[in-house]
Amino acid sequence: MRYQKLNRFSDSEFKRLVGVPRQVFTEM
Repeated sequence: MRYQKLNRFSDSEFKRLVGVPRQVFTEM
């Protein structure tokens, strides 16, 4: 999946789009 790439490419942007902490993003 591209989740790992997004996490490294634009972690803050993804968090901004979703509006959730990185911990929740990592758990997904």
